[in-house]
Amino acid sequence: FKVARLHIRHALVMENTRRNAYAAAFKLKAINLAIKQGNRATARELGINESMVRRWRRQREEISQCKKNDKSFQRK
Repeated sequence: FKVARLHIRHALVMENTRRNAYAAAFKLKAINLAIKQGNRATARELGINESMVRRWRRQREEISQCKKNDKSFQRK
């Protein structure tokens, strides 16, 4: 019963959550900042989740090959 209640509460929260798409230029800016000052500080400064910064750092090569205003290189 408790598990079902938590699941319903989580579903209600997720209804109001909107996913953002970020341009390749923004991701590259985040990557460069993270190299200089670290993932956590970069995430705080840009108002994004630290896990996104880590993921973008792993995907640096692919992101750098995209057009700078392209938002098509997104996690699937």
